Amino acid sequence: MGWYGMALIDVLDYLPLTHPRRAELLDALQRFAAGVVRYQGATTGVWYQVVDQGTRAGNYLEASASCMFTYVLAKAINNGYISSATYKTAATQGYAGIINQFVTVTGTTYNLNSIRAGLGVSVTYEQYINPTGILSNDHKGVAAFILASNEIQILVSTP
Repeated sequence: MGWYGMALIDVLDYLPLTHPRRAELLDALQRFAAGVVRYQGATTGVWYQVVDQGTRAGNYLEASASCMFTYVLAKAINNGYISSATYKTAATQGYAGIINQFVTVTGTTYNLNSIRAGLGVSVTYEQYINPTGILSNDHKGVAAFILASNEIQILVSTP
């Protein structure tokens, strides 16, 4: 889901304002934002690996999707695609949750933890939550974290 949201928000940067199907993408982005926020952790601010199965045994909080969702929400607000009044709290809580749940510091080294290794699309729940595929500092999570950090900085710096 995170990749889908990032594709939606990023393609809008290149799609002309006059494109006849731009409104469809904006509608999809707005529905995506509403759906993602529905499953955001109320106390953690982040999302589970299997987003809609937060109470299911074995599911865990996952960094790359949380970073992707936070990036999408913050960038969508910054670009005026979704309401700041409705989504700013979700975006900033997502970012705070990422820092609190997934970032550790050892000396001068910062780590982003709890990133799921790639799986493809046809896997079972058990394969998706298998702890042997959980990584630290994987490029999928770190790249999304950098993007989220940039957009959150813009969001919180804008009056």
